[in-house]
Formats: sequence, structure tokens, C-alpha cells
Amino acid sequence: PEVMYFVMPGLAIGGELYVERASQGDFDATTIAVGPQISYYFGGPTSSVYPFLSAMVGYADMSSDAFDASGLAFGFTGGAAFMLSRSVALTAGATYQLQNLSVDQLDESVDGNAFALQLGVQAFLY
Repeated sequence: PEVMYFVMPGLAIGGELYVERASQGDFDATTIAVGPQISYYFGGPTSSVYPFLSAMVGYADMSSDAFDASGLAFGFTGGAAFMLSRSVALTAGATYQLQNLSVDQLDESVDGNAFALQLGVQAFLY
């Protein structure tokens, strides 16, 4: 989930919480990330589609039976909000995320990146 507040028309600031639980066979992994986010929505007050760009930075913690890792993650998202009503939108976007995690068992850091496609629903409060 994410919570955003419009500080001026089109510009929103807020925070994001990311929780993932993955299992395959005997392997289980949990990822939790939290951090601030900024977004800009393009379009006027009568638009039905609002393209947007977002950036976030956050702290991530990953754990499993085999390892524990934590560190920073940076992400960028581009997409569009398709208004279903005045205050509800269906969103679609693509996210690119960079991660730098310190792995406890290795005493070293590991860099990685991820690309994701996202679909969601947003509610706007005025």
C-alpha cells in the first residue's frame, strides 16, 4: 500500500510499504520495505487519464532460512491512472528498482535490480 498527499496540483508526496512472501518447496522468503515516495500526475482537472512518474527510496529487509539481508532500495515508476469515477482510478505502470543489500552471512553487499509491471486501484481523497 501507499499513502500520498497532494501538496499542489499534480504533485503528491507520501510513503510506500512493500511486503512480499514467497515459497517454493522447502524455501520460504520474506521481504519488507518502507520509505518515502514522490509522484507527479500530468493532466488537468477534467482529464480522465493521468500519466504519472514516481520515485521512491526505502529500507528493505529480506530474510529466509538460508540468509538475511538488508539495505537500501531506489525505485522509479511510470504509468497512468485511468479514472473510473471522480475519486477512484485503475492504475497501470512499470517499475524499475535498484537494490544494495548487505548479506549477514557473507559480510558483503550485493547489488541487484528488478523490473515489474503493476496493476492496481487508487482512491483519491480531497
